[in-house]
Amino acid sequence: MILSARGGAPGPGTPREQFDFQEPCLRASVKALGPEDVSSCTRS
Repeated sequence: MILSARGGAPGPGTPREQFDFQEPCLRASVKALGPEDVSSCTRS
């Protein structure tokens, strides 16, 4: 599980969604280590 906090609200459906690099990079890094099922909880 990935837990993260950030400011600026780049969540899904917002104009800043395209600038969300944190979660995709963390997901790829964790998946590279082996786990296939990665869930996340993010608070803005």
